[in-house]
Amino acid sequence: MAIPIAQWVADARANLAHAEQVCNDANMYLTSTSEKLRRREMKVPKLIYYLDALKQQLRLLEIIRDSLVLNLNGVMEKRAALQSQLLKDVDRLHQTIDTLKNTVVVFDGQTTLYEYISESGVEELFNGVSQNLKDIQTLIKGNRTDALLIRLTSDLDHLSNELNALDSKFRDMRLVDTQSSSIDPISKLLEINAELEHDMVAILTSFNNHYDQCEKGEAILKDPAVPQDEKDELVSVLQNDVEELPEAQRSLTSNAEIIKKNCKEVMKILDIFEDYFQRVETYVCELQEYGESKLRVQLKEFSDINTEVSRKLEIAQTHQDELVQYNSDFQQFVRSYYSLILELDRRMRVNEHISSAIDNFRSTISNIVEKDHEKRMEFLQKHGDFIPQNLVDSSVINSGTPQISINFDQEPLPAISKEVVQLAKKMQK
Repeated sequence: MAIPIAQWVADARANLAHAEQVCNDANMYLTSTSEKLRRREMKVPKLIYYLDALKQQLRLLEIIRDSLVLNLNGVMEKRAALQSQLLKDVDRLHQTIDTLKNTVVVFDGQTTLYEYISESGVEELFNGVSQNLKDIQTLIKGNRTDALLIRLTSDLDHLSNELNALDSKFRDMRLVDTQSSSIDPISKLLEINAELEHDMVAILTSFNNHYDQCEKGEAILKDPAVPQDEKDELVSVLQNDVEELPEAQRSLTSNAEIIKKNCKEVMKILDIFEDYFQRVETYVCELQEYGESKLRVQLKEFSDINTEVSRKLEIAQTHQDELVQYNSDFQQFVRSYYSLILELDRRMRVNEHISSAIDNFRSTISNIVEKDHEKRMEFLQKHGDFIPQNLVDSSVINSGTPQISINFDQEPLPAISKEVVQLAKKMQK
């Protein structure tokens, strides 16, 4: 029986070429997967940095938002308190002005105390208070600050939800979870591929050995120097190898297909990572764009409103101080007016006391003068004829009683009734 050694050599060559092609195809998948896995491993540290930095940035934005809330709440509380106080002070000043209008000056009985104050200055202050409060109300009309906070909070909530979703996905991928008991699917697939690759190398080696044996066998069979029994043994070995080639080829192809399938699964997982990484980078750009555009506009709106409201509040504080000062001055004017009445009443009583004292003094002097006159007359009657004229100056002997004149010019004061004086005393209490 003819031995088809040439056919075996040709088949061995063809099987080896096919096996090499199958291995090359599988190796292409393994190489591509390995390269993509290498790129992922290079991106993982950057990804971790991104997520940590994004969390810090978002926390910073929340702190900024909370600071704005505190600042605006403080401004609004100050506005409410100052506005309430302003309205009270305006009402007090109106009451004091009403008192001025209702207090008739007793000195002429026609004018009131109101006519002696600067009416234009008071009206200008009232108008300024009213206009400034309207300006403040316009600035916060429609809850502009609340709307700004709502928009800012909504934006931050949206960004926070997105980041939370990204962070949750990162944990699900278990890229750095060394403590987890679950098996990383990529690691498991790569482990399987390594075993299959080892088998394929062995199978490819067997194909290569078979081809070498076939070529050597063809030469041995043609060599007459080789004993027949050795040739028969060689043919038996080659025959067995030839019969096993189809199964080996099926095993090789099966392993290659499994490797390709596993690589595709790994590539699929890596594609998910790449898509995730791209989402993170997109989020980074989104957050950067938000900070450079929308947030900048929002912060400027906050700043503008806060600055203008604060400026108006400073004006309101000045108005409040002026209202208090006007009210204090006008009330002091009323007190001073009634103090003037009491002072005039005091002076009038002083006049009366002095006049009474002078009258009493005049009466005393008159009695003294009368007694002196009587004594002089009595002396002259008894001794006048016996005293020589040149003993003493005659003017001394004949002089009359000294004359005393007392004049008192009373201070001209307006007449004030007892009722007015009593009212003044009551107002001073």
